[in-house]
Amino acid sequence: MTKTSPSTRSLEASIDLPALPERVWRCLVEAEHLTNWFPLHARIEPGVDGSVWMSWGEDNWSESTKITIWEPESRLATRFDMSLGGSEPLPITHEYT
Repeated sequence: MTKTSPSTRSLEASIDLPALPERVWRCLVEAEHLTNWFPLHARIEPGVDGSVWMSWGEDNWSESTKITIWEPESRLATRFDMSLGGSEPLPITHEYT
């Protein structure tokens, strides 16, 4: 029996924000700013190999992502592996520039 890997898929979207890069950066990497627009709770360990943890409440979904790129006010990338019922984890990457 040969094992096949899942096909690679990607989705790219671009949104230009009418804000200064340093303000957008703070909204992505500072927990008190991140929770103003996305999760209910957040913790951030800055830098490459750091993490972003987000939660939508005690009984709801939460996720922790590993920071893979950390270029202040320029570029941020995170990755987590999504498990889909017994199959190999599927890597999910988000990149902000």
